[in-house]
Amino acid sequence: MNATSKLTHKSKRILPADNALVVTVDQAAAMLSLGRVSIYKLMRMGKLEARHFGRTTRITRKSIEKLVSD
Repeated sequence: MNATSKLTHKSKRILPADNALVVTVDQAAAMLSLGRVSIYKLMRMGKLEARHFGRTTRITRKSIEKLVSD
């Protein structure tokens, strides 16, 4: 797989389904119009709640909604 096909494949599913309880870091970044570094910073500050499933990190939609509403 070349670099172009990776980008195409990755960008197909950037936004989560409306009923998703958790989202990836990339999806959270897209939802909030922020970069990945900003998402990780918000997680370290405790403003976004993260869950770890094995080696993957997911952010709760509830914490995203709370961040936006505050």
